[in-house]
Amino acid sequence: MRFKENARNPLQRTTGNLTVPELSAALICLVRSVQFVYFSKDIQCIMKGEKLSNSSKLLNLSPFLDEKNVLRVGGRLQHSELPLNHKHPMLIPNNCNICDWIIDHYHVFYLHTGVEATLANLRTQFGSQMVDPQLKEF
Repeated sequence: MRFKENARNPLQRTTGNLTVPELSAALICLVRSVQFVYFSKDIQCIMKGEKLSNSSKLLNLSPFLDEKNVLRVGGRLQHSELPLNHKHPMLIPNNCNICDWIIDHYHVFYLHTGVEATLANLRTQFGSQMVDPQLKEF
């Protein structure tokens, strides 16, 4: 994201360490692009206000698009005071390299915790329905 902005505005280049907002924006961009590749039909249905097809893998998750157009899990927690990522985790497909990368990142970031601890940390950001099968392969 920073590279793109620096290329657009060479006179106002940003340098130094990456910031938390920059890293968060990069994650959102990455997740959104992966979601579009794997869930494009579902995303188009949601954007048009149509019902998901009965063959959709996401049907029972009550998915919705947030203000940043990220596909998230819906559900009963919408009125709770939990943070957005806890109430409505982002959906990522369980059969893509990005999912492997994210799992590996969380495993290393949380100091090589076991499967259960890594899964608990992943669930704070991502839908467990998608991550659970992939994590068991690690």
